[in-house]
Amino acid sequence: MGEIDLIVSKKRELIFIEVKTSLFGKEVPISHFQCQSIINSSKYFLSKNLDFLDYSVRYDLCFLSLRRRPIYIKNAWIEQW
Repeated sequence: MGEIDLIVSKKRELIFIEVKTSLFGKEVPISHFQCQSIINSSKYFLSKNLDFLDYSVRYDLCFLSLRRRPIYIKNAWIEQW
């Protein structure tokens, strides 16, 4: 199980945000393994925080760089069954 960078609750939606940083301005790729790790961590979070069980879940991605403006991708990936 991995870490989750940010968890945001907004209008009955729980948003798990992965933040990637780069000094050189290039987007850092995120692997299938990393996505699955974040999904597993989000499931663990939900199992320990039952107040959020009826919230919808979204996975977003944010790229930060000193040389470029932030890039924010909503619904960067979805949980596959």
